[in-house]
Amino acid sequence: MIFRGLTIAGATPTLRREVRHLINLLLTLEHAPYDTRLNLEFVSLAYMRQINCKYKESDRPTDVLTFTSVGKADRFVNHLLFSDPLEGGDDDEGTDAALATSRECGVAVAAGPTVLKKSAIRAELVDLGDIFVSLDYMRLRYRRYPSTTLPLAPYLHAALVHATLHALGYDHKNPELLQHMARREQQLGRQLAMIARQHPRCLPPLNMWDSM
Repeated sequence: MIFRGLTIAGATPTLRREVRHLINLLLTLEHAPYDTRLNLEFVSLAYMRQINCKYKESDRPTDVLTFTSVGKADRFVNHLLFSDPLEGGDDDEGTDAALATSRECGVAVAAGPTVLKKSAIRAELVDLGDIFVSLDYMRLRYRRYPSTTLPLAPYLHAALVHATLHALGYDHKNPELLQHMARREQQLGRQLAMIARQHPRCLPPLNMWDSM
């Protein structure tokens, strides 16, 4: 599915296109509504530190921050609306939906809520909020701690998956939620890897060199 409400700023045209492919697939795999809105912005190290200090009371930069309105909704409601068949342990059905989308690569697929009683609740959840990403922080961390930090492209990929799940309502405030979120990240990792192998044009690797 192509999510018209996804906006990406602050990246080069190449990186913006590649990130859009990734986020579109993530939202598809999570069964997000067709009119989902999500803003993603690549920002400087100084700006990341500023918003981290202002909103998170942490006077230091970081790699990614998610500010979401979904957090106001109960995670149970979010699960009902965006639930994935993978929650039951089947890795195929959700991937098939994303593969069907990826085969078209740029052709929007008509979709939308089919259960009327859910539409009003969905309307409150389609605005997923904002994600801020600092490539400068990722480069700095990799240079300082190369043995314990992922290479830049996998680092950005993992950070975007994690941040998007936060925007969709996942959290890790306690061990149970952490386990649930980590399990979903692993499932998505397998699904995305399969899509990249079978349809590389639809999920190209993130070109970090283009952003330097």
